[in-house]
Amino acid sequence: MKGKALQKNKNWPKCKDDVVKMIPVECFVRDTWRSIKYALISIALTFISASLGYLIPKEYIWAPVWIAWGFITGTIATGCWVVAHECGHNAFSDNKLLQDAIGYVLHTVLLVPYYSW
Repeated sequence: MKGKALQKNKNWPKCKDDVVKMIPVECFVRDTWRSIKYALISIALTFISASLGYLIPKEYIWAPVWIAWGFITGTIATGCWVVAHECGHNAFSDNKLLQDAIGYVLHTVLLVPYYSW
C-alpha cells in the first residue's frame, strides 16, 4: 500500500455503522448452497484426516507421527467447528431449521455444546 494506510488526516470510520456502510451489500446475503458446500468440504477433509490415523502403527516409536497427526487433524476439524459456529450466528442459511440442525450435529460430533455456545 506504500504507506497509504498510515496517512494523516484520513477520514477514519467513527462508529460501527460507518464500517458496515463500506462493506458491499452482497457480503450480507446468505447462500445456503455455498454454506453446505463448505460444510461438506470440512466434513470430508476431517473424515479423511481422521481415517489416516488407522494407518499409523500403534508403537512408541511412532509417537512423533501421532503428535503431528493430532495437530493436523485438529486443525482440519476446526473447519467443521467454524461452520457450526457460524450456524450459531445465523450466518449459514436463511432456513433456521437447516441451520440449527447442521450446527447442532457438527457441534455434537465435536463435543461442543451448540445452543449454550
